[in-house]
Amino acid sequence: MSSAEYWRAYRQANKEKLAEEQRVRYQIKKEKIAERQKKYNQAHKAEIAAYDKVYNEVNREKRRAYYEANKERLNANRKAYREAHKDLMAQRYRAATLLHDFGLTVEEWEALYEKQQGKCAICQKSIERRWQSHTDHCHITGRVRGILCHHCNVGLGNFFDDASLLLKAVEYLRLEG
Repeated sequence: MSSAEYWRAYRQANKEKLAEEQRVRYQIKKEKIAERQKKYNQAHKAEIAAYDKVYNEVNREKRRAYYEANKERLNANRKAYREAHKDLMAQRYRAATLLHDFGLTVEEWEALYEKQQGKCAICQKSIERRWQSHTDHCHITGRVRGILCHHCNVGLGNFFDDASLLLKAVEYLRLEG
């Protein structure tokens, strides 16, 4: 048996094993390439931004014309994608909103929810539906204080997060009983 015949037979007999090894090598290579690309992008941020600005200015009319010529098809594709991936779109929107508004990841928010045992931080009523909860935060520092039910969140908002006003309201309630 010649060397070529041996390797041909080996590859045929070990197709799945060789394919798995190739997938692993590809994944490692893919991660290294992504890491290298990220480092490059960070090191050349200003250059990339300048290039993007020029590119967008030069191609703005082309892109606008393409969109106008294909508006119905593009919008239909976007709508179909959103319909087909409603759950994914909701998860992405929630993750982006938590990160943008509060600097929290979904995992950090979930940990806070579990720490509060799924209850409002003020009235301790159970918050069954997470979409009905409100992430309370200091409007000055941006620090997240806890998760509140709708009523407690509105109550704090109506007192402008001012502890002295809240204390006056408590005193009023005690006097007027």
